[in-house]
Amino acid sequence: MQSKKQQQVAQIVKRNFGMVLFNEGMNIYQDALVTVTNVIMTPDLSTAKIYLSVYNADNKMEVIQLLNNQLRLLKSNLVCKIAKKLKSKLSSKENQKLRNNIDNFFSLYF
Repeated sequence: MQSKKQQQVAQIVKRNFGMVLFNEGMNIYQDALVTVTNVIMTPDLSTAKIYLSVYNADNKMEVIQLLNNQLRLLKSNLVCKIAKKLKSKLSSKENQKLRNNIDNFFSLYF
């Protein structure tokens, strides 16, 4: 079971990654609909597992591959959106850890 802080950070990531997909999605995967179904944070808040669903696509694996190809862009957009929001939820030590581990911040699960 996740702690309250993990759940709060997971909700922030879920909401904001959904916005990133909404804003960048048309450029990445055209007509498909990709939604964030769940986010699970590790206890140290250094990694988020983001679960996605793909709809309205004949080839879902192609959409997943397109997302994987644009992972760096998606990560940077997510971090830009959540940096200020997470500062209030995380201690300074956790904030520093997040900045240092930004490349490993999330994994996508399909």
